[in-house]
Amino acid sequence: MRLELNLTLMLMLLSSTSQAATISVPGDYATIQAAIDMAKDGDLIEVKSGIYYENVDVNKPLTMRGVGMPTVDASGNDTAITLSADGITLEGFVATNASGGGRDAGIKVKSNDNYVKGNNASGNDRSGILLQMSRNNTIANNNASENDHGINLYISSNNIMRDNQMSGNLHNFEAYGHNDIDTSNLVDGKPVYYLVGASDKVIDSSSDAGVVYCIDCRNIAMRDLALKNNGYGICFENTSNSKIENNNVSGSYYGIYLTKSDNNTIEGNNAFDNDDGIYLISSSNNTIESNNAFDNDDEGIGVWSSSNNIMRDNQMSGNRYNFGAHGHNNVDTSNLVDGKPVYYLVDAFDIVVDSSLDAGVVSCVDCVNITVSGLNIKNNSYGICFDNTSNSIVKNNSVSYNEISGIGLSLSCNNTVEGNTVTVNTDEGIRLASASNNIIEGNTITGNIDHGIYLYSSIGNTIASNNVSYNDEGIDLYYSDSNTIGGNNVSYNGEGIQLYSSSKNMILRNKAIDNNNYGISLLFSDNNTIADNNATGNEDGIHLGESSNNNIEGNNAGHNEFSGFVLSASSNNTILDNNACYNGFGIELVDSSNSNIISENNASYNEFVGIRLPDSNNDNNVIYRNSFVDNEKINAGDIDINQWDDGTMGNYYSNFDCSDSNSDGICDSAYKIPGGESVDKYPLAKPPT
Repeated sequence: MRLELNLTLMLMLLSSTSQAATISVPGDYATIQAAIDMAKDGDLIEVKSGIYYENVDVNKPLTMRGVGMPTVDASGNDTAITLSADGITLEGFVATNASGGGRDAGIKVKSNDNYVKGNNASGNDRSGILLQMSRNNTIANNNASENDHGINLYISSNNIMRDNQMSGNLHNFEAYGHNDIDTSNLVDGKPVYYLVGASDKVIDSSSDAGVVYCIDCRNIAMRDLALKNNGYGICFENTSNSKIENNNVSGSYYGIYLTKSDNNTIEGNNAFDNDDGIYLISSSNNTIESNNAFDNDDEGIGVWSSSNNIMRDNQMSGNRYNFGAHGHNNVDTSNLVDGKPVYYLVDAFDIVVDSSLDAGVVSCVDCVNITVSGLNIKNNSYGICFDNTSNSIVKNNSVSYNEISGIGLSLSCNNTVEGNTVTVNTDEGIRLASASNNIIEGNTITGNIDHGIYLYSSIGNTIASNNVSYNDEGIDLYYSDSNTIGGNNVSYNGEGIQLYSSSKNMILRNKAIDNNNYGISLLFSDNNTIADNNATGNEDGIHLGESSNNNIEGNNAGHNEFSGFVLSASSNNTILDNNACYNGFGIELVDSSNSNIISENNASYNEFVGIRLPDSNNDNNVIYRNSFVDNEKINAGDIDINQWDDGTMGNYYSNFDCSDSNSDGICDSAYKIPGGESVDKYPLAKPPT
């Protein structure tokens, strides 16, 4: 009997010592974070009413209970309350004034199995309550108001939402994936319809729905709804055989959004004042008919990575970009962009689209021998788009204010793009992607936000006689080989002509002048020829970075702010017969630039140095038959050991007091290069001719 009593007392003692503690703020600790830092798993922290200027990180499984709705004010810096451990209960707090980034929030949950109840998340720059890649949480009886997002479930699944109020936010509600969210949740007083695995339902005006999601659903009809101010007004994910009819959808990121959803009908809707009005991605065999998409900040109607969709009688107007599509879709001219017909040609041939047709946008998919001419096209995703199209002509069009490209050629060959004016497009003026043997000639390409002309993974194209100016970047080649860039005027851009991981290109007779950075730049690019170009008035004239086996010949790189020629970590290049005068530095080799040939160049009258090799790791370069005249600091400098002659002839240095007693053109004595041990054994008595 005594043994049983002692055992009972011991168990009671152990139980009492392991019970969760209750910690009071500010009674026990002045700050909430201090209390969390000292708490043990399972403890209860009670926070009395007041304002706490903190960024709270709950990094243990605790119960956080507000008494009298205490306020956590993030002071405009990051997140107010973060739940970073699993198994937390957070109830009875005000979380406000979070700011600083796209994923900051009043309350941010980035863990699992938490219970967030009875909180007020208001007045935050981004989200009131944000679940970030979190699952198995319960979000109940919270108020999220006057934020950018009210409640946002970002890549989060298997969460439960009940009785939350979202109001006065720019975007009240946004979610993705399988979650349990019922109509007790309200957006501006209207119920959230979040259907998962549902079928054979009608959601109409009698429901007064504020937002509708259908995940893995079939045969859902939604009609006559007024939906506004959410992440998605109507969202279909993996939903089929359903109808979206006669709804007004506004003020959302996406008005109507379909992903991986097939065989649906979208008809008679108004989608306005959203970022994107109607947007389909990876969705097929849908019918989009008689909709009005207007005054959206981005696309009116976009159909991307989607096929076999039908578009009829849709009106797209006043959007920043009215229309964009890709792939095999059935889109006829009854669709209008700012009152002009859409020409979306699939498997067409021998067709002329000219000014008499007044097209508002032209796309050609799998077409041959199409002529697009004399059009004024603006405010679409692509102005003119060729996809797997060949032997066609784009000429004398004005293409402006489009999103991706003014003129885009993808997987297209043997086309000619000539005489077009391509201005103020957001990404590129003219874009070639996996395109070959096209001619881009005589176009005026100005004021585009990103690239003037952009080649990506493209081979054998000719870019000639274009005027490319006032773009962020002039002509750019990325992973593109064996192209000819010739006779272009590339001026007043951020960058002039740039090659990145591109080889065997010919850059010939271009004017790359007055650009903010480089006139011509090669980065990770080998075996190119850069010849007879004028690269003046730039920051640097011609720049090679980690590029080898290039031939740089006959170029004028003078009057640049810093350097005429710069070789950085670049080897085995030939720099021949170039002009590098009136720069800061004429020619520079830096950062392990080795085994280059520098010959027959004129590097004179520069502000500092004619040619310099300022690093100890620039080796085995051969420098001969160059002229270095009247550079203000020194004509030549080398702190390493390189070869400054070819064994019979060296270079001309205007500062060298040379005697040539036998009149053979070679000075009688060697010239020591300032800075190191290099010597020109055969300095020239006069500049080489």
